[in-house]
Amino acid sequence: MPNLSHSVCAGWETFAFGSKKTVQIWDFEKNKRIKILTEHPAEVFVVRFILNGERLLSGSKDGTINCWEVKSGKLIKSLKVGFYSTKAMTFAQNGKMFVLNRDREIEVWDVEKGRIIKTIKGEFDEVMCMALG
Repeated sequence: MPNLSHSVCAGWETFAFGSKKTVQIWDFEKNKRIKILTEHPAEVFVVRFILNGERLLSGSKDGTINCWEVKSGKLIKSLKVGFYSTKAMTFAQNGKMFVLNRDREIEVWDVEKGRIIKTIKGEFDEVMCMALG
């Protein structure tokens, strides 16, 4: 079974999911695909709408984080974070940071600066999912 990650835009108008090397954006009401985003070289495992659905962030297994303009499907920014054993990742709703796990560490990244701003080391079991509040 493929690993599908999905995100629903506020108001349920738009639905997005990652599958293989693409991100698909769908109109929820019309049950119709709006866009296919194809700039990931590896399997996409996380997607998240940000900024009230104007942007979409996606992450793939090769360590690439992409920021998309939803309306046009244009790739705005791409950031290489170099995943190794990352299985879980989440984005802040404002799009300014994301959090991922890597080998018993949690890393907080600044999207604009493209660097780690905090590392949390601890005795974690295998992290499979995470959320920001």
